[in-house]
Amino acid sequence: IYVTDANGACLYANARWWEMASMTMQDALGSGWLEGVHPEDRERVAACWAQTVQAAGSWGLEYRFQTPDGKVTWVYGLATPHTDRAGKVTKYVGINWDITERKQSSEKIQNLLIEQKAILDSGIVGIVRLKDRKYAWANEVFAEMLGYTPQELVGQSTRIVYASDEAHAAFAALAYPAMQRGEIFRTEYQYQCKNGVFRWFEVSGGM
Repeated sequence: IYVTDANGACLYANARWWEMASMTMQDALGSGWLEGVHPEDRERVAACWAQTVQAAGSWGLEYRFQTPDGKVTWVYGLATPHTDRAGKVTKYVGINWDITERKQSSEKIQNLLIEQKAILDSGIVGIVRLKDRKYAWANEVFAEMLGYTPQELVGQSTRIVYASDEAHAAFAALAYPAMQRGEIFRTEYQYQCKNGVFRWFEVSGGM
């Protein structure tokens, strides 16, 4: 929790605020509080505060504190103006919520999505998604390996790459029990390409 004057100069901050910024109350007074803000965010935070004070409006922003030893705390800062009877702003009262855990989780998810996209778009690995033993999606590499386009494969039964109905059923009997147990199934197998030629592939799959 913190309190500023009508111009945004710090008048008070509680102990939790000092902890996040690693500052004393004396250091935070006036515009000194900005020294606790991450250097990369400092200009943006100062500009936003200046706009808020000029407009006599409310303030809300995500930014980072950084302590001298390098510890970073993500916060969402919110402040509302308090006015006198004439409607003139006399001070701002604000709260900083620690959102570090949420931001870290969001970054992890984003990184996973980037990694996943890199894998799916890979020019090396053929990747396919099946539903009811039909092609629901295939990347370009997988389709090209078999001589198809992804559009030609989608909706088709996987039977088209097996030599016979028996081979199709035998592969399912081998692979699906392992995958249903939560295992990754791996093997080498011959698939029939669009031109009728059989080629060997290293295959892995899971559910």
